[in-house]
Amino acid sequence: MSRFRTPAVTAGPTLLLAVGLAVATSATAVSAPAAGVDPATGPDYEMPFLCGEAWTGTSRSYHSPSFYSIDWNRPDDYGHPLLAAAPGVVTRVVPDGSTGYGRYAIIDHGGGRSTLYAHMKQTWLVEGMTIDQSQPVGFLGDTGNVTGPHLHFEERLNGTDVPAYFHRTTFRMNTTQTSTSCPDTPVSGDWNGDGRTDLGVFHRTATGSVFRRLVGTTTTTVAFGTGWDRVFTGDWNGDGTAEVGVRPPGSTVFVKRRTNGTLTKKSYGSVVALPLAGDWDGNGTAQIGVWRPDLHRFALRGGDGVTTYRIFGSDGDLPLAGDWNGDGKDDLGVYRPSTRSFLMRRIAANGTASTTTVALGVAGDLPVIGDWNGDRIDDLGVWSPTKAVFTLRYVARGTTVATTKTVAYGAKRG
Repeated sequence: MSRFRTPAVTAGPTLLLAVGLAVATSATAVSAPAAGVDPATGPDYEMPFLCGEAWTGTSRSYHSPSFYSIDWNRPDDYGHPLLAAAPGVVTRVVPDGSTGYGRYAIIDHGGGRSTLYAHMKQTWLVEGMTIDQSQPVGFLGDTGNVTGPHLHFEERLNGTDVPAYFHRTTFRMNTTQTSTSCPDTPVSGDWNGDGRTDLGVFHRTATGSVFRRLVGTTTTTVAFGTGWDRVFTGDWNGDGTAEVGVRPPGSTVFVKRRTNGTLTKKSYGSVVALPLAGDWDGNGTAQIGVWRPDLHRFALRGGDGVTTYRIFGSDGDLPLAGDWNGDGKDDLGVYRPSTRSFLMRRIAANGTASTTTVALGVAGDLPVIGDWNGDRIDDLGVWSPTKAVFTLRYVARGTTVATTKTVAYGAKRG
């Protein structure tokens, strides 16, 4: 049962799979949804917890700011990972815990919809960061005006609490429900060493997570990572074959898995930085790097251990790496969801930097990079979460004509 008190706080700025059974615990039916709240047309909200976990959500008539706010608990929940309920942009972060909400964050999902996550022990979000569904928000805590640990969670419309729904079903307050936040995340890499980049997804399940790798029509799987990890891929030993890696939430450690199953670990960057990998010095092996969303700064660790810093991108961007000119070295880029465009930073032979912009994708798409035609120049692609379809764009070396193809792969969201 919830035993906590959340004080009134002025509203901040506005910023997939089978439904788990709800087990009633003195269930209280939610009143009719507020005007304009339609689970069928709003964001694809999932519970802010790992795939397959059961959590109890409670409220009370005097709950602040409204009965629609949910206090979430389960046994031994202090310090448990919290996840984004839907894709969006972080518009508010209070990391010091000095308010009634304690440490809290707000994620804007578009159309006046937002979610709030309060009383966190720790958060790794920064304002302006783009976050995908099921990516880490923070650890459950007891900061602010509370008498015990829990997650205070709100779904908002234009800054006002509305009845919460998950997996397109309105939540019945004071019940226990199982999370179906099990979305795929697109990945790419040359899985068989033939010189062409292949596709894949990081697939979350209730029993663990796997990288599903597609070569032709054949799928191979690598069980690795957990449902809240951020993921990356690269050729760790220079054999021409891509391998997988993860970076756990709240950690600075890159965990790289080689084909034979051995793991190597390296601490690099800060907990708020987003991980990536690339061959920064052209030696045939991938090295690690990070991008700070708040500073728009790449930090790239070379094979010699020396870090190079580059400022590139802006708020809301997602970091990328690719060999845009075929010189054997990966350079930098970003995907800008607001304009559905790639910005690629190229370095000429004389050292001059320039930026090329290419529009690709529709709202909600996620970026992928790879050499789709084997000409040793990386090209662009996007993956649609709602359709589970890759759209790959490539330009043959020496030409300016772009070719586009689509590949259906992965699990649809929503």
